[in-house]
Amino acid sequence: MKHRERRKEIGKMFVDVAKYLITAVFVGRLFTEGLTFKMGIFALAAVAIIILIGFYTIPPEKEEE
Repeated sequence: MKHRERRKEIGKMFVDVAKYLITAVFVGRLFTEGLTFKMGIFALAAVAIIILIGFYTIPPEKEEE
């Protein structure tokens, strides 16, 4: 049971990292002109990969009988 909780927390951490990355990209775009379209696409791809890792890390809920 302990490992299940750890996996759940690590999965949540990955999702949080993805949220922080997407926020940094959008806020950075508002304040600078240095963020190119390529960098935006790369950031979105990185966010998608991190979210997928996070969701696959979070274990499915067990149904109690």
